[in-house]
Amino acid sequence: MSSFTRFNASLKIEYLGFAPRPDSVGVVLEREYWRVLESFSFYLKDDQKEFVIIPMHFVTDGASIPRLFWPLLPRWGQYGQAAVLHDYLIDHGIITEFHEADSSVTTRMASRSEARRIFNSAMKVLDVPKEKRRLIIAGVWAWDVLCLPVYKFVKKFVDKQQQPTPQ
Repeated sequence: MSSFTRFNASLKIEYLGFAPRPDSVGVVLEREYWRVLESFSFYLKDDQKEFVIIPMHFVTDGASIPRLFWPLLPRWGQYGQAAVLHDYLIDHGIITEFHEADSSVTTRMASRSEARRIFNSAMKVLDVPKEKRRLIIAGVWAWDVLCLPVYKFVKKFVDKQQQPTPQ
């Protein structure tokens, strides 16, 4: 498959450096970030009526892979553009649908599981080998299903402990 089968443009990014930024749960983390220089779209269907638009200036941390695994799966690999798409879906979740019958456009929100499915599809478009896709998607699933609920619970507990007590 060509990288333009479902992406309408290639990925163009610039390095921003380290910065504190809230993650999808609201915890501020110091990470390296990049900015998208030119917007691009990913079409979910071949008829191009359902798509995600990643806007220019969207900020991403690339593939959020623990440093320990970077020799095997670097942050910016063949799957880089798919990782930016996934970051956008997790941060904003907006999928646009064009309705030909009345030329209207609607938007809807993607769930985390749909974002994973779209991420996998985008990696296929980018010719990421099947075993590497499986490994990456397993990592994303493990975060979403096993780690994220615990992370949210701990954050809620810590936030509650940090609230000032009435005197």
